[in-house]
Amino acid sequence: MRSLDIPQANALETVRQVVRAVDLGVKTAEAIADYTGFSFRHAGYRLHAARILGLLRQEGDEAALTPLGERLVATEPRSEVERSVFYDAIQGSAVIQLLVPDLLSLVPPESEVIAERLFHESKLSRTTSLRRAGGLLSWRRYVFGGATEKRKRRVTARNEAETQQPVQLSLF
Repeated sequence: MRSLDIPQANALETVRQVVRAVDLGVKTAEAIADYTGFSFRHAGYRLHAARILGLLRQEGDEAALTPLGERLVATEPRSEVERSVFYDAIQGSAVIQLLVPDLLSLVPPESEVIAERLFHESKLSRTTSLRRAGGLLSWRRYVFGGATEKRKRRVTARNEAETQQPVQLSLF
């Protein structure tokens, strides 16, 4: 497998932004970069991830939505329905199934295990393989709501800390 085939977009939220841009008529990589504010390189990473996930297809220099991409843009961001579309996309991706078929299993592979697979299946360096493994595991966390739950816990903890009044003890 070519290293180019291994997605390097770390956040599914940013992949969604690219799919949404295409839905709005923004079709080329340059226009998507301008529209989203991503660098051209990062827009390309996210476009590539959307293609690997079957959300977009390339028609010459332009991207087009697939039926799965249409399903995605019809969902509310960060919703259970959106996460189920991403789940279907990951499960349906030939590349992901070849590299990390157990990504969405009950017990996911460790980052180092994924990195080792990526290293052996491509020409990626060990460091790059580890970084890409982390990105794939972030997809898993997002699909299962972990990123959202973690964010909610941080906000709740911060709010509780801000509302707590200092306690003054009188020892005598």
